Amino acid sequence: MVDYLKQDFTKMKPGFDVIFDAVAKTSESACKNLLKPNGKYVSVRGSAKESPDELLFLKELIEAGKLTTVIDKRYTLETIREAHTYVQGYHKKGNVVVNIV
Repeated sequence: MVDYLKQDFTKMKPGFDVIFDAVAKTSESACKNLLKPNGKYVSVRGSAKESPDELLFLKELIEAGKLTTVIDKRYTLETIREAHTYVQGYHKKGNVVVNIV
């Protein structure tokens, strides 16, 4: 896991299996040379090339213990304003989840 606030991962050595851009801060072209030959780039931004297979790939990595998700806090839809304030404060240490149901 790379903390994008502390280091520019686009200047790291190549060799990533997966680059999951959870904040839509970079592009696939900027990450292309960082991936292993069969590596995957997935972004929350979305693109015409993305498919359900990419989410399945991430799911398989998580189930195999090769990708760890970090959930910092959970909020309800009713408290989404607090969630937004928390994220904008740049103090989060992982993902912030808003439960809709």
